[in-house]
Amino acid sequence: MENLHRLIDKLEANLRRSKIFGLSIIKTKENISIINKIRQVLAESYTPAEEVNRLRKELEKKEIELNNIKNGIIQNDEIVKMAHQKALEIESQAKEEAQMLINSAEKYVIKVLQQFEEELKRLLSTVQESRKNLESEMQTEINKVGAKKIEPNQEIKKVNIKLK
Repeated sequence: MENLHRLIDKLEANLRRSKIFGLSIIKTKENISIINKIRQVLAESYTPAEEVNRLRKELEKKEIELNNIKNGIIQNDEIVKMAHQKALEIESQAKEEAQMLINSAEKYVIKVLQQFEEELKRLLSTVQESRKNLESEMQTEINKVGAKKIEPNQEIKKVNIKLK
């Protein structure tokens, strides 16, 4: 724009200097050259209204696209936040369910072990009772025969008795 003002000032100066005795003497070649330069500067710096309107419409389209992209990003960000929150909820629920399963499994194992312990006690009682009965029967037989009393931990020797 500065070039344009300078060229106009030069053209004006030429036109003012060209007056001699009230008559204007115009240096046509020099002034036409200045006018051509002005046209060139205007052509370079001037944008026609159609071009401005086209650029405005293009800018509006780009702004709409940009807003759509921003909205998409915002929506995606919200979706990501919601997905993250849902993942945390699922994780929490899974942990609760896992803990419940662990607790149930532990209770079941304890119940089975208690039943096993009761069965072992019953078996042990039966074995002890059988041993006592056997010891009692042995003692009764020994008393009948007149042998001496056998201690529970004492080994019994095998004796061959022949009856006639």
